[in-house]
Amino acid sequence: ARAKELGAASAAALMRERAATLEREEEEVRKNMREVTLEVDLTQPLGILFNKFLEADQVNGGSQSARLGVQPGWRAVSLAGEKFKETRELVAKIQALKEEGTTAVSAVFLAPPDAAPAPAAAPKVEEAKPKAMEVSMDLTLDLSQPLGIGFRDNLEAKEIKSGSQGASLGIEPGWRLVTLNGESLSNSKELVAKIKGLKSGGATSASSSWKRPAPEELQEVSMDLSEPLGVTWAEQLVVQAVLGQAERLGIQPQWQLRRLGSEEVSAPQDFESKLKVLQGSNG
Repeated sequence: ARAKELGAASAAALMRERAATLEREEEEVRKNMREVTLEVDLTQPLGILFNKFLEADQVNGGSQSARLGVQPGWRAVSLAGEKFKETRELVAKIQALKEEGTTAVSAVFLAPPDAAPAPAAAPKVEEAKPKAMEVSMDLTLDLSQPLGIGFRDNLEAKEIKSGSQGASLGIEPGWRLVTLNGESLSNSKELVAKIKGLKSGGATSASSSWKRPAPEELQEVSMDLSEPLGVTWAEQLVVQAVLGQAERLGIQPQWQLRRLGSEEVSAPQDFESKLKVLQGSNG
């Protein structure tokens, strides 16, 4: 019995020593790695194939993780502030968060230190800030001459004839006629009837109110290719969430990415492929 107790104690000591060794190794790994915090959208797959110990063996091209800059060899450390040691724990946490209705959380990864220095000339990222929906414009129309405007049924100007009254007033495609002489209009038939009524009453001019799209404000920022941009994209490259580099650059949710460097981009996959080309040319 005494021998059994000694054997059990020896085994327990070996397990403690092994655990301490693993902890020291983990700490050494952490010293040589850098922490990267990303905003993860739980409404779409991560696109990462993890091994048992939460290291990314594969990152699917075009996936959310690829767009965030995650690479094979990165190790997931925590999600929503909770740390994990095994992949099954992470999967269970994601499922629990989804059931609670959570759609976005922060995730921390351990990544190797940057092997290459930041490029000397960082590419320009051009974002369109959210714009005011519409701006009101009041114009006086001369009823003695045609407007020279082709309208859609909702009274949005579709085309403006060159040299016409509409062109001389500065009206552009996309403008929408709202009122004529203070009377609200909703379609082309009402506009024709209103103009006819005014002319038959001897009117030669009429006041009009228009709604036009507000001009977009473009913002250029310089992106560091040596680290992830830190943006979660919605469709058409509209920013859904920002973290890390994007937050430092002042990028805001609802901004829309228009260009990367000198290249126009229109979708997350387009951005990812052009970004890889730039990273390769600067590597």
